Amino acid sequence: LEVDGEVVAEESYEPAAFFSQPVAPFVRELPLTPGNHNIRLAFVDEGTQSTVVLYQTTTDLAAGDILRVLHNPLSSAPCKGSHCLQ
Repeated sequence: LEVDGEVVAEESYEPAAFFSQPVAPFVRELPLTPGNHNIRLAFVDEGTQSTVVLYQTTTDLAAGDILRVLHNPLSSAPCKGSHCLQ
């Protein structure tokens, strides 16, 4: 998980498992200063040095806002409504 180009949280998964079966949730609570932030969630395969961007947005956050990113690698359905971002 990157915020404004800085890696702020990491979790390791095997590529074959991540893209083919349910994996344990990756949950982090990170306090951010109010303002505009670039948020990026990516899967990096260190073996092949490839990166798959799972989520990326630039958003304004106010004090007390909660940004929740939900990604299911087994679903090709587009992210909709409150199921993706709050």
